Amino acid sequence: MRFWPSRFRRGPKTKNGRDRAWKRFVHQELTGYSPIMTGDRVLAFFLLATLILIPLGAAILAASLGVVEYKARYDNLGALNGTSKAEQQSVLWNNQDGGVVQSVTITTTKHMKAPVYVYYELQSFYQNHKRYVRSLVSAQLGGKNKAPNTLGTCAPQQYVNDMQNAVDPRNGQSLSDGAAVDPCGLMPYSYFNDSYVMSQQQPGGALTVVDLDETNIAWASDKNSLYGHYKPTNFNEIPQFRGGGTINSSYTYVNDDEHFLVWMRPGAARTVRKLYARINSDIPAGTTIYATVNNRYNTYNFGGRKLIVLSTHSWVGGHNNALGGIMLTIGGLAFLTAIIFFCLYHLNKHRRSYADASRLSWNRTNLVN
Repeated sequence: MRFWPSRFRRGPKTKNGRDRAWKRFVHQELTGYSPIMTGDRVLAFFLLATLILIPLGAAILAASLGVVEYKARYDNLGALNGTSKAEQQSVLWNNQDGGVVQSVTITTTKHMKAPVYVYYELQSFYQNHKRYVRSLVSAQLGGKNKAPNTLGTCAPQQYVNDMQNAVDPRNGQSLSDGAAVDPCGLMPYSYFNDSYVMSQQQPGGALTVVDLDETNIAWASDKNSLYGHYKPTNFNEIPQFRGGGTINSSYTYVNDDEHFLVWMRPGAARTVRKLYARINSDIPAGTTIYATVNNRYNTYNFGGRKLIVLSTHSWVGGHNNALGGIMLTIGGLAFLTAIIFFCLYHLNKHRRSYADASRLSWNRTNLVN
């Protein structure tokens, strides 16, 4: 019976010291480093943590505070204002592809330096749900022609309307490929399909159209490697069976629709924010931004909210004070701990010195017999 993996078994004696190394290992004679944590070393460690965390946290927090961000909710505006969730959902369904046109106004109070990023934000969406993020087939998204019967993880969106060999209700004809969906799964099925058009009016100026740059918004690795260069099949084409948007008709292949690639990177929290476009010109303070939203995406069934966000960036990304605040807090606690160690170790007259043999019981003269 072998008790050790083959790489640990003792081999024949060799000149390179293999047998000697094995003996040192089994007899636990390998060299090691075990630092002795004296008071000065602990004090130095906390001071080093303070010197690293406080300046870095202050720099990150300052960069985050320098980000200019504006957001506005739009899912409850216009004809959808003051109605119940069921009524809002009914209005959206009745309009089908047309959606509900809504207007959002944002007035800037600070100068926004280009590029200005346009995001859409979904609240209470939970895109990180385990069942949701697993409902896709990576090989299929990569362009490999997978047989429909091997796409079980996509259910209930493996076939159109979850029915094999389903029929198109618009013309009564059978759908191609036995009604198999490509790309399949809940993530592609729920593809966000609201759209935005913007104009702006600077103080004392005329109303001008804002050019939204929707190119290069997806990761280059997603566009060139992760997603295949193929045409979608039966993907959200029938309005009454549709769960979200379809691949843009102006694009021929899946990896050409960058909005779809952005959507397919799931958010890590209950609030999902996705990049929609960039504005490659400065927006002066006092400018009024008018956004016309084509509201098609249904979040009313689960009480989700939809917002449009305008934001600048810094060297640490967007507006997020948490990271800098956490680093400052930990750095401050480390500095406070260093002060406590200094007082206890250097200002305490009754402290014990390190490795003081006089503290041993047989060396003490004041023992009680």
